[in-house]
Amino acid sequence: TEDVAGKVVVITGAASGIGEQLAYEYARRRARLVLADIRGKILTKVADTCREIGSPDTVTVTADVTDVNDCKRIVDSAISHFRRLDHLVSNAGIASVSRVEEYV
Repeated sequence: TEDVAGKVVVITGAASGIGEQLAYEYARRRARLVLADIRGKILTKVADTCREIGSPDTVTVTADVTDVNDCKRIVDSAISHFRRLDHLVSNAGIASVSRVEEYV
């Protein structure tokens, strides 16, 4: 396993699910985090937990990855705060649930 202590890691879709769990794992390994998600209030709670469990520095960006300007803002936040970006975890996504009969 790679030693990620001190590395700067951007994780999109970090407010829940896989992105949230990845944030916690990187935090336990002492990575510096930039967490991005469209749900800012939830993201703040995830960031607080990351700090508590080991991340030396965690910042949040409320952003919609379907907007190119928001994507640029995520990267810009990493560069302006940490002066670099080592890893990008592109995890954001959405799913919709519907009955198969609606498509037949």
